[in-house]
Amino acid sequence: MNESTTSSGSSVEFSYLLSQVWGEPRDLKSNRDEMVARRDERVRSIVRFAFERVPWYGRVMRERGLVPEDFTTADDLSLLPIIRHEDLASDPEAFLPRGARIEEFLELKTSGSTMVPRKIYYDSEGMVAAWAVKLRERAARERYIGSARYRSAFLSLDGNPTLVREYFRTIVPAVWKLIPEERLFSVLEDSPRVVEGMREWRPRYLGGYGSALGRLFRYLAESGDSMPLPDVITFGSDALAPAERRLIEEDFGVPVLGIYGATEAFSIGFECGEDEGYHVHEDVTVVRIGQP
Repeated sequence: MNESTTSSGSSVEFSYLLSQVWGEPRDLKSNRDEMVARRDERVRSIVRFAFERVPWYGRVMRERGLVPEDFTTADDLSLLPIIRHEDLASDPEAFLPRGARIEEFLELKTSGSTMVPRKIYYDSEGMVAAWAVKLRERAARERYIGSARYRSAFLSLDGNPTLVREYFRTIVPAVWKLIPEERLFSVLEDSPRVVEGMREWRPRYLGGYGSALGRLFRYLAESGDSMPLPDVITFGSDALAPAERRLIEEDFGVPVLGIYGATEAFSIGFECGEDEGYHVHEDVTVVRIGQP
């Protein structure tokens, strides 16, 4: 098999898929200097592409008197303005390359926590590259499971996560079998029903909204009800209250890892279980703290 084909006719070369899935996150030979050099090379490449092909970036760079040669490292990205919510909401297609066929992209919507939901588009190669980075987070949780084959469960909404999984199944069917078996439980489901489903499914990994996970384990603690406990839990999308995290880790003995991402950038940071805070995916996502 040489390639995986999307339903729209575009394809992901199988060699590219393997390089992203197995080369990027599991490459333990690169030191920091090598990773920084690779990151900055990507920055230069994508800035030139954005300047030449993406209307919004071409316009704002010219307005500021900038050219691609002004960008040599990731630090130089501070020369660009912060994209405002209204920029994306008012003209999302200004952020697409000229000549792009929008029907070939996966359209995702942000949650609208700022009261202005936005459309974000991903192409197939971007999705594969994003999954490769997410495997770092998967490796962190699998330290507790001790296997790459297991059942997982998610307390989430039937929205972007489902769209991503279904899209991924179409573009990489050759390796989708490497994904753990999974089952989705709605955050809107009553806790007793979730517990009943967990007894049937018996997942070794449980992830989802922090608030929903906290509510589930509060119910277990207060009701005396029980379910098979997973080997590890991850939370994202919203916060897990400190008291509820202590409840899960100390009273139920299940390790908890935080994951931080966004619709605009799937992988920003994650906890590995060593109590040292979040590891930032700084070779693929540039983070500014305290920037207005």
